[in-house]
Amino acid sequence: MPLNKSFLRRMEVLDACFSRKYKRWTIALLLNSINERLYMLDIPRISKRTLYADIHSMQHEFNAPIERYKYGNKICYRYSQANYSILKAGLLEEDVQCLQTVTNLLRKTNEKELVQQLEEILERFGPPSMVFFCK
Repeated sequence: MPLNKSFLRRMEVLDACFSRKYKRWTIALLLNSINERLYMLDIPRISKRTLYADIHSMQHEFNAPIERYKYGNKICYRYSQANYSILKAGLLEEDVQCLQTVTNLLRKTNEKELVQQLEEILERFGPPSMVFFCK
């Protein structure tokens, strides 16, 4: 999934929708909400296929706990964890290890400034949690 302005805006809208636990979000409602927001930002509308791809991406690339459930004859979507937000998630443990490896490699060079910046980034994120939004 390309990481562009439209994709990021769609993730923000989906995150806000899935976080509203008292609303039953069908594909039609989600599509309408996203397209309204994109229209306000002068970004082209998306199709149902793109919406399904975005939900799939959130679940499989970003490990978002999205559940699909039936309400009457409708299929609805929501986060299965009450206070989850994809925008508040941290780094994966493997990402932290990768950054630590890069930091150790840079220590062997004379790039002290870069090493310091990477160490600050690692400190800022604290212990690894689920996923960093902008991979």
